[in-house]
Amino acid sequence: MDPFSLTVGCLALCSAIVSAEARIRELYVSLREASKEMDDMASQLRELRQILEIVQNDRPQADVKGVVVLSEAEKRVRDHINKCLNAIQELDDLIQGIQGERAPGWRWGLTAKSKVVSLTKTLRLHKDHLKWSIDVSIGYISWIVYPRLSLD
Repeated sequence: MDPFSLTVGCLALCSAIVSAEARIRELYVSLREASKEMDDMASQLRELRQILEIVQNDRPQADVKGVVVLSEAEKRVRDHINKCLNAIQELDDLIQGIQGERAPGWRWGLTAKSKVVSLTKTLRLHKDHLKWSIDVSIGYISWIVYPRLSLD
């Protein structure tokens, strides 16, 4: 995988996570009814941030022959990063809308709660797929760069 594009995608996603976590903390102050759903979302964001830290810190380097990950794996990782970014942006927009209301509890109960639950499921799905894609990619590189030794 192109290390530069992976790094840029991870940094953008980490930045979005930090922003979303700050918004969640603000929402806790103004809307106590949202605590369970926001705890679930915050948990998914923490797990996603941990996955991104692993990617950035433990990404295997290509050998001198320039072994790289298959382009299909690269597309999957980028796709899941973008989908996670979209879900976080939707969450951010939703929280901003709730906080702008005079009676945020009404909006929370009518539409926002179900939307946050849906966004949490979406984020969980793409986080899990991202982790799986990265595991497959890293496994592929490790297999090519460090093939099993023969026991002959």
